[in-house]
Amino acid sequence: MNQDIIVNDKEGTYHHGKLSNRIYLMKLHALADRRFIKKLEELAICQGYTKFIAKVPVHKMKEFEDCGFKKEAAIPSFYNGMGDCLFMSKYYSHERSRVEERQKIESVIQMAKSKNNAKYLPAETFEIKILTPENIPEMTELYKKVFASYPFPIFDSAYLKNTMLNNVIYFGGFKNNKLAACASCETCPESENSEMTDFAVSDEHRGHHLASLLLKAMESKMRSLNYKTLYTIARSHSYGMNCTFGENGYQFGGTLSNNTQICGVIESMNVWYKLI
Repeated sequence: MNQDIIVNDKEGTYHHGKLSNRIYLMKLHALADRRFIKKLEELAICQGYTKFIAKVPVHKMKEFEDCGFKKEAAIPSFYNGMGDCLFMSKYYSHERSRVEERQKIESVIQMAKSKNNAKYLPAETFEIKILTPENIPEMTELYKKVFASYPFPIFDSAYLKNTMLNNVIYFGGFKNNKLAACASCETCPESENSEMTDFAVSDEHRGHHLASLLLKAMESKMRSLNYKTLYTIARSHSYGMNCTFGENGYQFGGTLSNNTQICGVIESMNVWYKLI
């Protein structure tokens, strides 16, 4: 299956392809205007994509609404601890917009909310540290074991190295010097926010709150760099991942319907955020 691609141009950074069958506008630049929205819409229609989702400043809301987009989620104080961010979506297929198992999604959200700032004691001891290019072979092996497919090329050593040397800080949890789990901070220095993402825990180490241990270390690093807002986009059916953020004090920001292809299926995703 072909991997979706990331495009950087003067008006914005976007991710698109047949894997998730969508366009995801990840960053809208100051130079962008309504013509850029229309350009991406033309790309979506030409490629037969069924969803266009945009992560944009709240002051751009009207422009997207005028083009038929609706708000699905929000993160307050996203830009430098001040300006709010919205996830605006437009569907080109009724089937793509229709969400199955809403009751289960709501159950996961309520369970995660009930865990707010819960205390726990890890059942085992793990060493948590920042990963380096030397760890990439173990990282790709772990990601391949955990995910049958993924929206970003985390199975590709070159991608991991390139992102590691630029804006992504990867963290690993080790047991007996073997990588048991990893995750990443996808940082945006100019906006002082970071996406806490790419969590993977090996089967033999599940149930030990290892994702929470990683998250706490990641938060500590972001605080030391004076970041202001942290967020994640978690699989909506995953009790474990959503509860990890709930128990670490994250707030629910909304659900992105039928948004991302992971492990062969397009899934709805929950947005969680934390102001630090």
